[in-house]
Amino acid sequence: MAERRHIKRQPTSLRGRLILEVGRDVLECRVLDVTTVGANLEVPERVAVPARFDLLIGSGGTMRPCTIVWRRSDRIGVRFL
Repeated sequence: MAERRHIKRQPTSLRGRLILEVGRDVLECRVLDVTTVGANLEVPERVAVPARFDLLIGSGGTMRPCTIVWRRSDRIGVRFL
């Protein structure tokens, strides 16, 4: 399949955390790749992830507000807001 993205993806194997509700619900994930505008995340397959959440990449990383742009099985693509 041809690559349609205009921004180069940076493959990673970083741990991430989805902050679903400030100070309450946290979901662990794996960041598969990241760009300046979004990321590809691996999440537990049977967990409901809301359309918007905050993403913390790595330990001590920056918190980024996100919205889901696609979902497939245990993967979600997010755009940084």
